[in-house]
Amino acid sequence: MRLTSRKWQVLIFLSIISILAGGCTVQTLPIRLEATSTLLSFGEHTNIECVVPNSTGNFTYEWSSDWGSIQGEGKLVDWLAPDSAGNYSIEVTVTGANGKSGTASMTITVADNHVPVIEDLVVTADHKYVKEVKVEGVKDHYKVGKDKMYYIECQAWDEDGDDLAYTWSCDNGEISGTGANITWKAPNVSGDVNITATVSDEMNGVATKDLLLQVVTCSACTFK
Repeated sequence: MRLTSRKWQVLIFLSIISILAGGCTVQTLPIRLEATSTLLSFGEHTNIECVVPNSTGNFTYEWSSDWGSIQGEGKLVDWLAPDSAGNYSIEVTVTGANGKSGTASMTITVADNHVPVIEDLVVTADHKYVKEVKVEGVKDHYKVGKDKMYYIECQAWDEDGDDLAYTWSCDNGEISGTGANITWKAPNVSGDVNITATVSDEMNGVATKDLLLQVVTCSACTFK
């Protein structure tokens, strides 16, 4: 069957459209964003990285956000939260040397957070070799016996009602247990020992408090 001149024209026209359409197809990069934290308090910051999987070569990165401050350039930037609560969008557009491009965004929540409050660190024992010492002009501390076991409680609270996490450290002796209540065994040498309690909330708010323990030889007169 012979094609008429008009049919040839239509076929050629359709072929040209197909070629042009194929040449104009936008090839996208499958990028994603990863942040150190997506929940921040006022004035806190987080690192945000743009990940381009299975790709090599040079890329340009254009970052933007609807609030807050972006610091840095390239695939890794730092976003500083504003002093206002809300959900904020951070977006990046990546373009490769071959013309491929991709866009990704993420949401970071900023909330008004109050850091935890540590009221006190309290030391108790199942024996008599413990004594709280309060001297004007001198840091409050406890007198404890060498090689004895003690219970230490961190009395803390959070205004926002957040769950609290506790971390303990000491420069001598042995700590066992986790949470607000731990057990500490005094060293078998006399001297001062510092114990530090660190309390953090769900918004990364942190409070610390130090406890001074004076380790002495156990004797009846020492603990009067």
